[in-house]
Amino acid sequence: MKPADNLREFVRIRHDLADLTECREDVSEQSMEELQNRAWEEVLALFEGDETGARGWMKRNRPYLGNVTPEEMLDSAEGIRRLRQFVQQLERGVLP
Repeated sequence: MKPADNLREFVRIRHDLADLTECREDVSEQSMEELQNRAWEEVLALFEGDETGARGWMKRNRPYLGNVTPEEMLDSAEGIRRLRQFVQQLERGVLP
């Protein structure tokens, strides 16, 4: 492996670890209600403030989320983390 490849791999791993640390801090520093509110705000932003559209989207099964509704994912910190990650991917135009 070339030194440049090693550096790229190091940077990628460091970025991944930073993302994981941020998720852990979210769970430890915030209550479930705060996490749920944050997830809802991100979903609402995805729908550009259209609450009706966002609520409808939250109630339909999503194959990329294990064929469960996004609403069901709000029951656990891990589910919220996965939902937020999915929403962020959609915002970037990246389908899983």
